[in-house]
Amino acid sequence: MSPVAHVGTGAAWVDTGLGGFLKAAGYGDAVWGPAWGMQKVPTLRNVDLWPSKHFEKAYGHNGYFKPLEEILHFYNTRDVPGVGWPAPEVAVNINTTELGNLGLNHGEELAAIVAFLGTLSDGYIAQEIAGKLQSSSMPSSKTLRVAAQGRPDRLQLKRDPAP
Repeated sequence: MSPVAHVGTGAAWVDTGLGGFLKAAGYGDAVWGPAWGMQKVPTLRNVDLWPSKHFEKAYGHNGYFKPLEEILHFYNTRDVPGVGWPAPEVAVNINTTELGNLGLNHGEELAAIVAFLGTLSDGYIAQEIAGKLQSSSMPSSKTLRVAAQGRPDRLQLKRDPAP
């Protein structure tokens, strides 16, 4: 049985992160215990780049947060009493020193962080998407170049000049 065979078995399923994976893979509690509930932190590269204008990106290890602003609001207010966030799936290994009560205002400061994260986009598009674009309506003799400029509504396909 695969260590991740239980994924998607319903709303009661709890993502125990790396520790759960290591436990299911047969490691002892000295190995999986300290990692219980830990999640991999993804890169911020292209965090605000979408394949299309109407694509809804999901953030967080379980996709709970949909717009980028919402997960930043979570990181800012997770530990603030009365904000109303759901309880964590696993309450151990929560970073309470760098996240949870940052004291940022919801207006300018969070908006500035969202704007900054948008600058971390480099226009990269996976090869399979680029291949589909190239084989669609463009002549095969032309080379496609993608210039995303950080926003999906500015996504442009440009043909390189013929040699």
